[in-house]
Amino acid sequence: FTKDSGVAPATFSFVAPILNATTPVSLVIIVNPTGTDPIETRYTNNIVTGSVEVLDVRPDLAIATDDIYVQLGGTNRTGETFGKVVTVFANVWNMGGSNATNVRVQIGVRMPGYNHSIHTGLFYNVSSTPTQNKLVVSIPWTINLTVPGSYEIWVHIDGLQSIDEPNEDNNWAVKPFTIQALVVDVIISVDDDEYKSGESIIIVAQVTYDGTADPVKRLPGVSFELYNEDTGAAVAGSRTANQTTDDGGVVNVLMLVPSDIATGSYAIRAVILGSNYNSDPVTTVHVSASVGGDLIPLWLLLLIIIAVVGIVLGFFVYTYVYGLGKLVECGECGAFIPAASKRCPKCGVEFESGTMKCSECGAWIAATSVECPNCGVKFVGEAAAEEDYMDRMRAQYEDQVVSKYRELARPELGKKYNDKTFEAWWRRQPGYISFEDWLAKEEEKKKEGPVPCPVCGTLNPKEATVCHKCGTVFAPTGMAPPKKGPPPAGSGPTAAAEEEQSVQEAGTQAQQGMPPAGGAPRMVIRRPIDRKVVPKKIIKTPLSEEKTEGGENQ
Repeated sequence: FTKDSGVAPATFSFVAPILNATTPVSLVIIVNPTGTDPIETRYTNNIVTGSVEVLDVRPDLAIATDDIYVQLGGTNRTGETFGKVVTVFANVWNMGGSNATNVRVQIGVRMPGYNHSIHTGLFYNVSSTPTQNKLVVSIPWTINLTVPGSYEIWVHIDGLQSIDEPNEDNNWAVKPFTIQALVVDVIISVDDDEYKSGESIIIVAQVTYDGTADPVKRLPGVSFELYNEDTGAAVAGSRTANQTTDDGGVVNVLMLVPSDIATGSYAIRAVILGSNYNSDPVTTVHVSASVGGDLIPLWLLLLIIIAVVGIVLGFFVYTYVYGLGKLVECGECGAFIPAASKRCPKCGVEFESGTMKCSECGAWIAATSVECPNCGVKFVGEAAAEEDYMDRMRAQYEDQVVSKYRELARPELGKKYNDKTFEAWWRRQPGYISFEDWLAKEEEKKKEGPVPCPVCGTLNPKEATVCHKCGTVFAPTGMAPPKKGPPPAGSGPTAAAEEEQSVQEAGTQAQQGMPPAGGAPRMVIRRPIDRKVVPKKIIKTPLSEEKTEGGENQ
């Protein structure tokens, strides 16, 4: 220092201590602390005291109730219903003197007896700069709570306390939030409107929010039941298991109709989270009980059984006493007549006994033959022939008529497809025809397109190879002169000469417009089983025309 200057500046460095709280620190400055160099006249003014406030340099994370809020479509919400997607916001602050890194933030929802995290925690960095010390965390939340009531949304910062802070009590906050009761609209559709007890109803339902077209996605606890529309009472045993709607608000379920249900009309309703919902319009089905459902009185059941048994016994007794039961087909007009008839009661043609027509080659042979002497085909009994014929015709009916409808029914009925459901579906189709009606039409086709015999003029089926009246064998490409007629009763050269003479007489009479002498030969058209076996006897069918007296098998 000089005498004239009087003042000289002095500088020094100071390192603030690390403290757990903001603390004022005293600073003391002493000039010439020893007092010996230089010697002064006064030492009382050589010391001065000052102070400085030292801050806590640790980060201090904080959140409050007002820092938590929920929005839907940009609007704050204090409550919402199941399935809605909202966004939860949380403002996280750093009130300390240094930056916070890797801060974990957790968000959840709770009520007494329930606590669930909706955001398990990500790691963030929060600055300590006054204008940048707020972090906004936003989390989308699809509300999956179905029980309405008052809940709390909570936010927890640094839950593991991995960050050294001067205050840990401001790291937790909650915000009240209400889960509102869910109200929906339901549209129920079924695969049919007529069912029997024990069958399954395919139900498809669309669930939307009340008064809107917005689907309720992933909604659990959806079931269905039958109920009485008059009383509203549910049908016991009809409730389905709980299902969950898909992302379109749709649910599919099978409902089993109880086996003990009574015949009547029932409505179907949805039961969602314990509340009943009817479809608009109401979905109604008619159910028919099985035989065991509506019990028939025992006395009426016994009376029906006795009546049926009496009718059957009476028919058999009548058939046995009067010798009825075997019918043959008239070779002239095709009518079924008693086997013992000597003439057709419908067209009047007379029959010759002891002969029959081979259904393979059309030759006239003895009725007692076990094989055809002309083509060598063997004959079998009537029962096997009829059974085989009906089996072949049913197979043909299945292949030509029913099979194409089965292909159409399978995708339409889906898992419900079986013989029973297909039969009901098939009967409702416009092209439906029963086996009996189809068989009758097939038999009529065989009689279409008659061709006249060149010898006697009788009309024969288009595919016939032998005249069914005079026995003339037709040539493959047209009508040929007669070769032979019905076999004579005798045999040998004499019988052959008589046969040739009878054929010539038949041709002469046909040219003169006269019927052949001796009437028409008795003829039975039989169906061949295959190319090697042909039925020999006549198919038995019930008699419905007239009673005749005995005779030989024709």
